[in-house]
Amino acid sequence: MPANSFARIELIQPELFALDNRFQVSFFEGNTLFDKTFIFKANSIKEGALRMIKQLQKKGVICK
Repeated sequence: MPANSFARIELIQPELFALDNRFQVSFFEGNTLFDKTFIFKANSIKEGALRMIKQLQKKGVICK
């Protein structure tokens, strides 16, 4: 994917939002492979947590 782009990569059933959710992403930057883990605490993925993500011009939940 190009820099500063996004794609839906995994659909989550809403019942699972009550659990801690962990996503691992691997990507290349130049010739170096990186791994990044994103952890969303239980019940943090919800309508009230949506914020405008300026770079994407879309609403989403920011991982802390």
